[in-house]
Amino acid sequence: MRISFAILIGIAFASCTNPLSENGHTSCSDSIVASKVPEATPVSDSSSSHFSMHTFKNADGLEGYGFDIYQKGAMMIHQNSIPAIQGNKGFSTEEDAKAVGALMLYRVSNGIMPPSISIEDLDSLGVKYSL
Repeated sequence: MRISFAILIGIAFASCTNPLSENGHTSCSDSIVASKVPEATPVSDSSSSHFSMHTFKNADGLEGYGFDIYQKGAMMIHQNSIPAIQGNKGFSTEEDAKAVGALMLYRVSNGIMPPSISIEDLDSLGVKYSL
């Protein structure tokens, strides 16, 4: 039983950590996600649920990059600043935004709500930030 559970987790993680496409998007299909979501926190009542993430360059005076997470094409999360740090600072590189966005996408698509990001998460991903 433990081996099959470990394999299922590995498949779910691999499905959400595929390299990003050329347009900055990555996605997770809900077909695997639905089996991992606790009953009390359903991600969706439809097996066709789909999550995606897109990075962007900040505008309107905010430096750096951010990311958006979508469910079925509707924006679910708009993150234009680095989570877990004080202030309103964008990610210094698009790669940093993609790394944190992919982690948050994984959490959302697996029913981990809220999909909080900690300083430890930023450190483990090698994201550059200043306090």
